[in-house]
Amino acid sequence: MAEDSDDLPAPVTEADALKYVGKYILVGITREDASGNITDQYQIHGVIELVAPDGITIALRGSRQGEHYVIPPALDFLEAAEPGEYRLHSSNEVVANPDYTTMFTITPPQKH
Repeated sequence: MAEDSDDLPAPVTEADALKYVGKYILVGITREDASGNITDQYQIHGVIELVAPDGITIALRGSRQGEHYVIPPALDFLEAAEPGEYRLHSSNEVVANPDYTTMFTITPPQKH
């Protein structure tokens, strides 16, 4: 069965890369088990390093300085952040004035 084209994210373009690369992002991540029960919640933050069709690479800052994290290339999920300080519940770090915020839930498929 073909997927509805309205459900697919828009293709990533060079203009997208120019708009987002170098911007600071705060990401909230919720992990669930296959039944939908929350197993972990945390936040990461850093500078968008690469925007590509297979993902958005973030050079992490703060307690995870030196690491990279890749989120889905779902640019429609990036929201302009309100100015201010954001305290991360998972690490108690404070992120001041990020450019964008987003949230993702990761759920593994159910085993049959």
